[in-house]
Parts: sequence; C-alpha cells; structure tokens
Amino acid sequence: MFDVRIFKNAQHFAGVARDVTAERMHASHLEIQATIDPLAGAYNRGQLEVLLTQSIRSARRRKTTGCFIFLDIDDFKSINDSFGHDVGDRVLKEIVSVLETNLRDSDVIGRLGGDEFAAILTDATSVSGPIKAEQLAVALGNIVIKGHDSGVNVSIGLAVFPEKGERALDVIKRADAAMYQAKRVPGQNVQVWESE
Repeated sequence: MFDVRIFKNAQHFAGVARDVTAERMHASHLEIQATIDPLAGAYNRGQLEVLLTQSIRSARRRKTTGCFIFLDIDDFKSINDSFGHDVGDRVLKEIVSVLETNLRDSDVIGRLGGDEFAAILTDATSVSGPIKAEQLAVALGNIVIKGHDSGVNVSIGLAVFPEKGERALDVIKRADAAMYQAKRVPGQNVQVWESE
C-alpha cells in the first residue's frame, strides 16, 4: 500500500510515494496483541469488558437481554501438576475451540485469565442462557486428557443483563459470584445469579 501525495505549484508537479504496508501491518499486529489472549486465542479480559459494555448498551437500546457466562475449570492446578503445563495449555486452547464450536458467530468468547473464561451471549434470555450454559458444560466435559480418568469439569456462573444502572464490571461480578456458588456442587454445574 502506498501513501501518495502530489504537490502542485504554478509550473511543476512533484510527487512523493512511500510504502506504508509494513507500518499498517505493525499497527494491526499491535492491535491484536492488545485485544487477544496470546495463548488461548480468545479476547483478553480488557477487550471482553469493552465488548460487554457495548452489548449492555445495545440490549438497553433494543429492549432485549443478553447473558454473561463466567466459566472456571475445576481443579485445573492438578492437571498442570499431574500432566505438565504443555497439557494444561492444550486444555485451555481446547476450551476455546469447544466454545467456538458450540456458540453462535454473534456471541463473544474471552479468557479472563488463568483457567477462567467467559462468553457473552447476545439476545439470550433467562431461559435460553442457562440451557446454553448446560450444553457448554456437557460439551466441555467431553474434552479428554490422555491418562486422566475423566473429562474436564467446569463450574459456570451466569448473569442476565442489563439490570438498571449496571456496568460491565457489575455483570462480571454477578456471574463470578454465581460461578462460586456452582463450585460448591461437585461435577459440572451451572448457577444463575438471582437478583435480590
């Protein structure tokens, strides 16, 4: 790609051409680094918060609802300790792959950090959201770790948005609290945040 400028005076034309392809590629690379988790290939926490803010605003404007899923891999430390970090890293990548396979293109997948992931389900309700979360728990349970007795167990917390006056961090906190309630029950479990 070239940035071309032409200068004109009364008697002469002069042109300057400069290849800006490398600069644009570098800028694009920096943008990806700022928004994508390098290991899992999903959006990072910062970008997820930006996209959740946009989803909340859109739901308010259109008078619809969405769901935020907060997902934690149960006992992930033992996977790393027993099988090594390479296997643990493969599990994290597989989590994203399963989420991509089981969610719509309009939904958003992110890694919050460590063994915590999230998904923004657009145009989801208090009925459809938990059904999808249960389906995800089953699909993630089918991830097989060679030499491990069972699949990957997850705990999932879900918060329906928007509630009056709340921001993205409020939705994340509600879903996180629901996830910790789900962790109290062994195995795959989904807990929906109930408003007080």
